[in-house]
Amino acid sequence: MGLIREVRVEELSRLILSEVGHLVDDMEIVNVTAELCNRLGITRFRPREVVWAEWNPTSNPMWLASAIGGFPPPTFERMRSDWAIPYREGIFLASTLKGQLTPKDWKPIIASALIYNFDQELRGSKLNSMTKWILFVFAYFGLMIAGAFAGGIFYLISLIVGPVLIIPLAILYTSKTGKTQSERFLKADLKTAQLLGKEEFLSTLRKIDEMRLVDIEKNKVESAKKRSWHTQGPTITKRIDNLLWGGSPARSPTQLSR
Repeated sequence: MGLIREVRVEELSRLILSEVGHLVDDMEIVNVTAELCNRLGITRFRPREVVWAEWNPTSNPMWLASAIGGFPPPTFERMRSDWAIPYREGIFLASTLKGQLTPKDWKPIIASALIYNFDQELRGSKLNSMTKWILFVFAYFGLMIAGAFAGGIFYLISLIVGPVLIIPLAILYTSKTGKTQSERFLKADLKTAQLLGKEEFLSTLRKIDEMRLVDIEKNKVESAKKRSWHTQGPTITKRIDNLLWGGSPARSPTQLSR
């Protein structure tokens, strides 16, 4: 009994030390994020906590309503492991990497996310792809309602012509905006490299890539299939190549070896 009790005490001590270590790292990450906000002149976001999340807090179409209502939203997209999301008063990081990287490793990842979200030159639409699809659905139903009020042949036309017009436009729009968001992602990385140094950023991305995390590998597969609506922005390979080549479209060593 005495031996079992000693083992349990030892396990409990290790667990407490581990949690204390995570709390210290979280505080340091918050401090790093606040420092980056000051350097980048960001005043609309002030981090108070690190949230290790499995799901992207802003990937649902009701994110604005949920923010106003003060309750956590249901989400449709997993947190990307090589990314960070400034949301409300928290810096959201992927739970897959909790305890795997140091605050110093996280610094360029967080810096790129802050630039992506707050840089006036890079900022685009805040609407995510799911929200855009819902807007197109509303447009279709609006067309149907207008046809119903008009009555007769106009209603039939709205039923037939609506899908023919709305669906191709929705697909084209989602494809174009997805490409724009991906380019914005890579430009944010380049700006981060200028701010903090390329080697530090490359070191972090390579560490993550070597872990062979499920979401990172899945994004590579989806990107290779050119299914842009299923990808979460550029792959980590493309991010690394982008930094190595400074945004040049020239083929990188990783591409040449394929």
